[in-house]
Amino acid sequence: MNAATILLSLDEQNAHEYRSQREWKKWAVHVVAGPARKPTYKRTAYVRARTSEAAISLARRDLIPLPPRSARFGARLAGPHELGCVLAPAATASDAAPDAV
Repeated sequence: MNAATILLSLDEQNAHEYRSQREWKKWAVHVVAGPARKPTYKRTAYVRARTSEAAISLARRDLIPLPPRSARFGARLAGPHELGCVLAPAATASDAAPDAV
């Protein structure tokens, strides 16, 4: 595997496809504090912002209760499944409204 190859889950691929042309995006900001192997503080905040840097600054400002001072912040695009979206069944001709008489 070369350095340019990035493996994304289907949820992340859908998020990048859907939001690539949109100005405002929904970001999942992960806040972690403590040792890397066994963090003592873990939270995820969902923020609407234009960039990942703006999303992190919004999460820093709006998280209640405040995270520890040593907290690490990381942002990624939120996927449709974690936002509660579900796949709708395809519409068929029989699902269409009958013609009014």
